[in-house]
Amino acid sequence: MRDIDLSVSSAAHLSRIAACAEAVEVPAFAHLKVDTGLHRNGACPADWPQLAEAAAEFERRGLVHVRGIWSHLIHPDDPGHPATAVQVRAFETAVRQARRAGLVPLEKSSLLVKRHVCTR
Repeated sequence: MRDIDLSVSSAAHLSRIAACAEAVEVPAFAHLKVDTGLHRNGACPADWPQLAEAAAEFERRGLVHVRGIWSHLIHPDDPGHPATAVQVRAFETAVRQARRAGLVPLEKSSLLVKRHVCTR
């Protein structure tokens, strides 16, 4: 089944997905979820580098393809809210860390959140 994408917020969860992908010999498609402040099931900043590094390793092994990075916004309907700017900066930091771990290109992830945040 190549038409299902999974949301992943921990290295342990990603490891289980990669093991299943290896067993069935079909790569998994994933979106990594980072917590930027809402605290709704994303990888916290302390755990994010480990998730990004694991994802990059599983990509190199052909087990996982990361399609994007995402997060929930606290005030999605108020792009001028101070919390939104803080979250966008946290998201951009997570994308930079993911790139350093070897997940490239991830330009679309950064653009998508900015576009959503800036929508009125």
